[in-house]
Amino acid sequence: IVPPASAQTLSGWGTAVIDGVIENEEWIDAGAALFLVDEPGGESALAGIYVMNDATNLCLGFTIGYKEDLIDVSAQFDASGDGDTLTAGDDAIGFTTTSGAVRDLYYASSPDFDTNYGGTLDVVGATSTTEFTTEIEISHPLDGGDGGHDIAVGPGEPLPFYAMIRLAPCCTDSFYP
Repeated sequence: IVPPASAQTLSGWGTAVIDGVIENEEWIDAGAALFLVDEPGGESALAGIYVMNDATNLCLGFTIGYKEDLIDVSAQFDASGDGDTLTAGDDAIGFTTTSGAVRDLYYASSPDFDTNYGGTLDVVGATSTTEFTTEIEISHPLDGGDGGHDIAVGPGEPLPFYAMIRLAPCCTDSFYP
């Protein structure tokens, strides 16, 4: 599924400690947006996305007004610049709350794990919950030298992306933008 393109831009400068806790002081200079995610059963929950980078890493933060066992988040990057995030040269990262597993994917003719074809797993993620929300933080190098498998951009360079949040039980997918 490729969601429609959007003209929204999120950018920010800073470094996050990837511990799964979205702290105001830590994310104060991040680009941020609120959006609704679809819950199983037809209700909606409020979610926030935070985006920033420092000289070496892209950091994404999510707050989701939903506390169930499984929440999966991913970001799909249009590294090839063709307006589609599912073509050769594109990159994706993700995190699943139940297992704490991170994903690092790239697209050749179809999506596959970087590590299956000589790439590296260079994604860090963590999660925490509060009384009403689930918080997730993910970090990925802007240009980690994993040529052909990952994004390769410098600080301040545009990187088109969309984020997906999947709530359990399976499968209510919501997208930003």
